[in-house]
Amino acid sequence: MGKITYFINLISISLLTGLFGIACTNGNFETGSSSGGSVLNLTYFVHLGRNSALNSNGYLVDKTNGSLSSSGTWSCASGVSVNVIAATPSNKFLYCGASDNRIYMSMLTNLSTGTFGTAVSAAGPLPSLPSSMTVTANGRFLLVTAGSTIYTWTIDSSTGLLSNIQNLATGSSRFNVTASPIYDVVLATTSNTAPTNNIYSYTINSTTGALTYASAMTTQDGADQVQTAPVFHPTADYFYLGTNGATFSVQSFSISSSGAITQVNKYNPGSTTDSVAMDPFGRFLFVALNSNDIATFTISGGGSVLSPTSTLSTGIGDMWYMVTDHLGQNLYVADPTASVLRRYPYNGSGTVSLYVQNFTALSNISGLIFFGAPL
Repeated sequence: MGKITYFINLISISLLTGLFGIACTNGNFETGSSSGGSVLNLTYFVHLGRNSALNSNGYLVDKTNGSLSSSGTWSCASGVSVNVIAATPSNKFLYCGASDNRIYMSMLTNLSTGTFGTAVSAAGPLPSLPSSMTVTANGRFLLVTAGSTIYTWTIDSSTGLLSNIQNLATGSSRFNVTASPIYDVVLATTSNTAPTNNIYSYTINSTTGALTYASAMTTQDGADQVQTAPVFHPTADYFYLGTNGATFSVQSFSISSSGAITQVNKYNPGSTTDSVAMDPFGRFLFVALNSNDIATFTISGGGSVLSPTSTLSTGIGDMWYMVTDHLGQNLYVADPTASVLRRYPYNGSGTVSLYVQNFTALSNISGLIFFGAPL
């Protein structure tokens, strides 16, 4: 099997619409084929949107330690700004939801440099601004939330073009949609305040892409709201999210292959949670806090137990976007207010060190995803 190229994609829009994207952009870990244990060749990319021109700033990643070096540019579409992005698991196609309510697609044309071709309008316009998007684990379907509707398209495996198959009206706004990395299950969260249900699950037909309602659950504190996009444990049996409201908490839930959700635990980190990220091997959950800290929780019990272990003060307080690399050695953190992207190494115990790289002047950030493509 071939090597794997990995990418980070960071997008930005004006701060007026960027506020809407705080808790709506999906940042998920996806991989292409493995290389039988050989050292992987990595490339990361940051995509920046500045209203009239959607330029990306690419960052080539050292294959042994995850360090970043600047490489390449890319444009999604002209004259609009980007709110959300997603990539297929094969990472051949990149999708972005834009301020004109359209979905744009670009094909990866050069795997070694991470060059994307000219973006084309693949769907829309939708009735309202796309607030989140995700690609299913089998790479066949793109799901997008806009208002109170979840839109589903099939993805042409050759061209990346989209064919609409379902527009599921949910009755209340869905600001995030996240696909399970293993099961045919999709999570959607709302801005509802507990004890009203604010986490919903749907099964997705792996052949047709049709969504079917499975279950609903409320977060575990009175009068709290879902603050972050959920992240799955690599086993897909648990997911985690952050809340704000009456109290601040990091919460864990179990989820079955049929979409049944069960509350497991909650932990008070002492501050609002801006984002959460999962170690690729399921060892740690990283929590970015509005108190300028990154907290580490060790995961045990197959994903059911979170134990707080360490905290790092970062000096920046709006770390809305955070992902891990495939090595299980680095956190990549984006702060739209500070307009920075930083690399924070972490060790085998999950202890996060002070940042070792700091890319500045990245204004109006609205999304960050990590993905890889087979060479």
